[in-house]
Amino acid sequence: MSKHGGGSGAEPWRLARHRESAWLVGVLVAALALAWLRIPAGGHGVLWAEDGDTFLREQIELGSFATLFHPYAGYQHFLPRVITVLSAELFPLDNFGVAVSLLSLTTTALVCAGTFRLSRGIVTWLPARIAVSLVPVLVPLISRELLGDLANLHTYCLWLVVWIFLARSDVSRTEKLLWAGVVLACFLTEVQAIVALPILVVRLLRDRSRWVWSLLAAALLGALPQLVTWMLVPRPQFNAPHGAISVADILVGWGATALLPVWSGDTELNAEILASHGSGILLLALVPFALAVGIVAALGRWRARGALGALLFVSAAAFAGTLLVNPLTIFQFARFDGDDWLAAQIDIRYGAAAAIFALASFPFAASSIVERWGMRAPRASRVAASALLLAVGIAVVLQWAAVPNDRLAAAPWSAQYREAVSTCAAEPVSEQVFAVAPGKSFELACEDLLRSAGK
Repeated sequence: MSKHGGGSGAEPWRLARHRESAWLVGVLVAALALAWLRIPAGGHGVLWAEDGDTFLREQIELGSFATLFHPYAGYQHFLPRVITVLSAELFPLDNFGVAVSLLSLTTTALVCAGTFRLSRGIVTWLPARIAVSLVPVLVPLISRELLGDLANLHTYCLWLVVWIFLARSDVSRTEKLLWAGVVLACFLTEVQAIVALPILVVRLLRDRSRWVWSLLAAALLGALPQLVTWMLVPRPQFNAPHGAISVADILVGWGATALLPVWSGDTELNAEILASHGSGILLLALVPFALAVGIVAALGRWRARGALGALLFVSAAAFAGTLLVNPLTIFQFARFDGDDWLAAQIDIRYGAAAAIFALASFPFAASSIVERWGMRAPRASRVAASALLLAVGIAVVLQWAAVPNDRLAAAPWSAQYREAVSTCAAEPVSEQVFAVAPGKSFELACEDLLRSAGK
């Protein structure tokens, strides 16, 4: 039997160690290349929102060590803080924008490689395993806001935590310690990782090994500072109008911001479609996902069904939690009618994050087809599974060009920084304004700026 397929036999999903390592490196390189290409030309050196206004500004004003656990918006951002310090301390500050882009994209690629490692024995057909590993860089809407910046790395932490909680435990002690450390870092970065804890609790019902307990300990250790920060430095309220969020708002919003943009990256066109046909049109966007989930439910092994169920649970729970924590009238999606959709925010990062988990349904379905019919009809099952992956892949990739992009709304950081340092050298008692995407800005005192430049 091919080691790339599924069916009966002694763990047919296993690859020889050298081949596992080769595929792992291949996924890392492919993910980094795809992620880099998803950022528009000229956008790699542009700072995105909090990367400048919060992380860099506070690193310059407060110092590297003091910023590591400095709260922002009600919770901790450990990984972005660490990468900010590395970028500011190890690279010339005029190259900070490019350094942030490279390090954040590399982190995303490492998450993809980690997914490949963790998904062994869950997604058993090798092409599907590669596909599910690359899902975090394939979702159309991620290029607008999620990729290439520090402000949204927490989304990838949530994805990786789920896979760590689902992964097999037959690894070395060193690797177990590594993943426990990753869980700690991810919980210190992403407060929403708490929604993944039920996965670990369910696993404890059948697996009380030291490995699972160590993951739970790392998760709780990381969650504690998040909860303390949430209570002592609560998330500020938005100035926008507030309103109660219903279950219907969550369901319609999930369809409009997560599922529909997978098949149509042009969110302005999506708004026009919703305005003309109403939210019922979202059922068409749901159908392919429902079919994929149905295939896994009917053909997949219990481990695949459980893993996909966990991913979909986190997709829905994280999206719902975000709306409930931010109860704004702009998120009352179920109450939109007609032209209301033309002003709706359906290109939001909350939906893009939820879509990553939902898109994993298709590699799971492809793998389940091969697992069930791989022995009786090896060629036909692989052709069918390959056709599924190819069709979905083409449909998704074709949407990349249509995704709105605000990354070029500001000049590259390097040009702004050099001009500001030159201005401050001539007039030290002043402040300089720096533009960041999307259409925002922040100020730095010349005293701090010159000190950071070593002048």
